[in-house]
Amino acid sequence: MNLIKIVILIISICLSKTYTEEENVNIFCGNSICHPIGGRCINQTVCVCKDGYTTIDYSGNHIYCNYKQASRIKAFLIEIFFGFGLGHFYAGRSGTGLFKLFCYSIFWMSCCTSLYLIKKIREEPQAEDHPYVSLLFILSVIFKAGLVLWQIIDSVLFLLNYYRDGKGFQLY
Repeated sequence: MNLIKIVILIISICLSKTYTEEENVNIFCGNSICHPIGGRCINQTVCVCKDGYTTIDYSGNHIYCNYKQASRIKAFLIEIFFGFGLGHFYAGRSGTGLFKLFCYSIFWMSCCTSLYLIKKIREEPQAEDHPYVSLLFILSVIFKAGLVLWQIIDSVLFLLNYYRDGKGFQLY
């Protein structure tokens, strides 16, 4: 009887798919090995990760399907509607998110400074001939156009699944 179980186990291991990041893991399957939320055991030796889950080794704990991946659609929607880096923060890409947030902060500070300077210049008697009024306005428009272009490119790259999350996994 034990010999039959061993033969069946060997045959099922040979016929099952081998481990890939998103698919199956050949192991002795159980809740202590296959994460109950992120994976499911389809037989005694195969743990299958559900959509949006993969395996990451947290200091050698060897639990499969334990990492919830970020959604590329959510990252796309967050980035398209809130273009100042929130999509990157959602995906765990804090460095890029902070840099983008910094650029948007610089833009808003330069806009406020420009508006203040334009108001101050227009109060002068010869405000119509002042060269800085047009220059400040043109620089603000160019900077904003660059940020909008960056937002569109980032959103498309999220949608095309170009970016990986903060841990290096693809978004699902």
